[in-house]
Amino acid sequence: MFRYVFFLFSFLYLWPTNTFATEQSQVSISALVEKAKTALAEQDEHTFDTTMGDLYERITGFTLPPSDSDAKFTLPEGVSEAEYIEKTCNYARLTEPIFTRELLDVIRHQTALLAYSVVLEGEEDEPYVRAMMECEDKDGRVLETSKFMREGIAWAKTFQAADTQQAMLMAKDIKALAKQNPQIKELETLSKLVGYHTQDKQEMEKPKSDASKKNIDNIAYRTRLVEKAHKGNLSAQLTVAHGLETGNIFSQNNAMAYFWYKRAYQNSGGEEAQSGMDRLLPHLTDVDLISIDVWTRRGHRPY
Repeated sequence: MFRYVFFLFSFLYLWPTNTFATEQSQVSISALVEKAKTALAEQDEHTFDTTMGDLYERITGFTLPPSDSDAKFTLPEGVSEAEYIEKTCNYARLTEPIFTRELLDVIRHQTALLAYSVVLEGEEDEPYVRAMMECEDKDGRVLETSKFMREGIAWAKTFQAADTQQAMLMAKDIKALAKQNPQIKELETLSKLVGYHTQDKQEMEKPKSDASKKNIDNIAYRTRLVEKAHKGNLSAQLTVAHGLETGNIFSQNNAMAYFWYKRAYQNSGGEEAQSGMDRLLPHLTDVDLISIDVWTRRGHRPY
């Protein structure tokens, strides 16, 4: 159930297609809301998933894209940015009461990972982010889910601007939070990402000895390598994937390695890319698979 909520916030908000729903269900929206509440209370994940998808289409008028779509975010055809934000906010207003306090606490931590990714990619002003941040109810109260995104964006920006000492403290806090909530796998992922980026800050701020200069050169090399891979260089994609799989260039990360092997396979990477995906797939968690899907849809370059 919690896995779906993360999917909901990383997918339903972010990836409407350019088509509208053509058939309206005969079931009222209020009945669908009650159905979702009942499914949540009974831990009926299939019914909950289906009903939330129905609510999204009914309230926004947007049709959900196929699960294997790799399209980047675009506004639905004929829909202005303001209209898109208003429709998605309507969805948030009507569905937030479905969530229990316990589930909202989980969503808060899951949203932190999304917010961190948004800041890294410089997407704070994208319509889907604004839709998540600007939602208020009819009385002007900021929705809980919007607060979560605002808090996450603020935290991520603070970390990005932090010096090594402050970054280490922030990384320590996230690591402790992840240990306290082992069931929320997105916190574990966020902790790892923040840890990697803290290490980079440490390397950049070390005295410029020959060793530290070498480390800085290595950071620059990794950055250039990922940039080439992101632009479609097959050799770079395979090098990044192998480096993430083995940990000999980057910090070891199975999900990120799989992502780059997948990119390479889609770029005529052939047997080498396929073998890499086959090796890693048994080791991927549900959260890893969702993260890979989000990175793919949003055109990210994780490392």
